[in-house]
Amino acid sequence: MPGPLITKRRMLQILSRSSGSDRTSRICDRFLSAMILLNLLAVSLESIDALSAAYGDLFFAFEMISVSIFGAEYLLRIWCMAANDASRYSTAIGRRLEYIFSFTGLIDLIAILPSLLPLIL
Repeated sequence: MPGPLITKRRMLQILSRSSGSDRTSRICDRFLSAMILLNLLAVSLESIDALSAAYGDLFFAFEMISVSIFGAEYLLRIWCMAANDASRYSTAIGRRLEYIFSFTGLIDLIAILPSLLPLIL
């Protein structure tokens, strides 16, 4: 049986801030940064009544796509944290919980929760 397509360690390298030499990590950084900026632009434009009335469906579709991307990123970060050797914890669960309750992990969760809650409820 073939091995995994991508390891936790490699995913951690990709999702961590790029050092500049890792092309895949650099592309990921730029893509996520662009998504954040596009989300800010979309939220700003959607607050204009005329644009919201004319393009509300497109704004909603973009929000669903971006929330899906950010949600997948958050889950991937939790998954790959098991390979984080820089953690003070030795177990996979400890390393994952360390990320979830870290400043970055909480900010990531707070960023996607407002869009996820209406879908869940």
